[in-house]
Amino acid sequence: TCVVDQLTGAWNRHAMHSKLVQELERMIRNKQSCSICMLDIDHFKHVNDSLGHIAGDQVLQAVVQFITAQLRKYDSIFRYGGEEFLLCLPNTTDTEAEPILNRLRANLEKLVIPLHDGKTISVTASFGVTVMSINKSIEETITMADHALLSAKANGRNNVCIWKV
Repeated sequence: TCVVDQLTGAWNRHAMHSKLVQELERMIRNKQSCSICMLDIDHFKHVNDSLGHIAGDQVLQAVVQFITAQLRKYDSIFRYGGEEFLLCLPNTTDTEAEPILNRLRANLEKLVIPLHDGKTISVTASFGVTVMSINKSIEETITMADHALLSAKANGRNNVCIWKV
């Protein structure tokens, strides 16, 4: 089975579920935290609509390369769908994740992405984070991170919102 998203090189949703199961088991065994973050590229539809799908693809690739380079070796990025990604941050509480994600967010905003036609673009992203819990299924945890993401968008986008368990 293919476990990598062909366009971006991020892990795909198939790989995501098995990785999150492993992290939940490790978290329980080692009594450590693990944060899950949903991130969404702000106004991505506008990129596709105004610059075309090739430019949109280049933005997705650049964002994944950028985030991957900023993450720790044991963190993971998964393409959740479209312009939405899920980050898995092992050994990290939601409180510890917030400054990490804010740094990522601020640095992403400064990133200049070259496009195929010689133009450049910059994008922002919204982040919703929560911590995994032994009392919640992986699906429930992802839903909580998604609720936090919706709050980040509702608060003007380009920010980080924590969903407290």
